[in-house]
Amino acid sequence: MFRVTKNQVMEGKERLLTLLEANDPHTTLAVFDTFPFYPDDVARLVHIINNNTQMLVLKLWDCRLQPGDRSAIATAILNNNSLLHVSMEVYADDTPALKNLIAEAQQHIQANNDKSTMSLT
Repeated sequence: MFRVTKNQVMEGKERLLTLLEANDPHTTLAVFDTFPFYPDDVARLVHIINNNTQMLVLKLWDCRLQPGDRSAIATAILNNNSLLHVSMEVYADDTPALKNLIAEAQQHIQANNDKSTMSLT
């Protein structure tokens, strides 16, 4: 006799998003490279960036992010004081406003790194 149980199987992007939403202390590296992101995924990620205090690294190469998605992510990064490294594409045809916002997010990440380095000394 077989016993059937319902297990929620999560793989790849879904599993990582779920762990990050739970602020799992063992999930500090979030590599989403090549996972396509859809509007719901972007909304979840923005919420995660705004609320997660464990994630230190976020990589988003080749995730099919639209300019509005990258703008929302960069804005969320400005509210996160634990991220130490973020990789996200910037395109030549991005608007100057988006390029400036992403540059501001990069400066914020650098400030997080500087604070992290100072706390170690």
